Amino acid sequence: MKNPILYLLLFLLISSSSIAQKSENKATLCSDYDRTTGEPIGISDAWDISSDGKGSNVYLIYSQPKTIKEALSVYIDKKNANGSYIAFGTYYFDNDIKVNPKKWAMYDINFKEEGDYKIAVIGKDANALAVTYTNIKFMKDEASKKNMKKASKDDAPDTYYYEDSYIDFGESIKDGVLSGQATEFSLRGSSKEIVAKLSQDEDLLLKSVIVSVYTGDDYKEKVSELTYTVDDLTWNWINVPVKFYKKGKYVVDMYSQDDVFINTAYFEVK
Repeated sequence: MKNPILYLLLFLLISSSSIAQKSENKATLCSDYDRTTGEPIGISDAWDISSDGKGSNVYLIYSQPKTIKEALSVYIDKKNANGSYIAFGTYYFDNDIKVNPKKWAMYDINFKEEGDYKIAVIGKDANALAVTYTNIKFMKDEASKKNMKKASKDDAPDTYYYEDSYIDFGESIKDGVLSGQATEFSLRGSSKEIVAKLSQDEDLLLKSVIVSVYTGDDYKEKVSELTYTVDDLTWNWINVPVKFYKKGKYVVDMYSQDDVFINTAYFEVK
């Protein structure tokens, strides 16, 4: 005869183990993160965004004790006037679990509306792996934003100063215009050089820029790290060469001469 008490104990043991594992899963919102370890930087549960219609971006970092082996989605619900969370949007992590297996994943969320949000990281079978909440508010006005950026100009620019910057890639550049702009490139021969363009509306205020290029699993393999001098503080765009030698996925990180993070961007070589 099967022992019902034994089955009950086994069920409780398995259930408690599953609950414990899920409790170690984390969904964290942050302003930056370590590209190698996925460690969040600048964690917060409330964010001020631009009211210019473009919104502002916040990183969502999901981490778990074991290597991720399933495709991940992001379910975002927004609280309505009655205090209930209703579906707002569904998105997909751009993480290749076969090529780059790791214990964390990043999604760059663009918020354009004020409100309270519930953010869930979803695995297979619509299973919620981790949940976090955040409050989004508009900055008081665009003048406030400009004043904050002016203060950054007067002092040493911080990461916030570069929040609206972009890194684009292309085959070549002339007078600030990229030719062959893309995020995928072909390798023909033993090496290839492309162009990375950093730009924003405000002056970059850079004396030099540190450009680090990584590839491999979890982007741990450093391809190069070079420092380029910038001739004019009032430039709002610069371009630097990026050279690679093999197929794969690459990440380019840019920092100021004061080691302030500016931006990051990804491209793939096929």
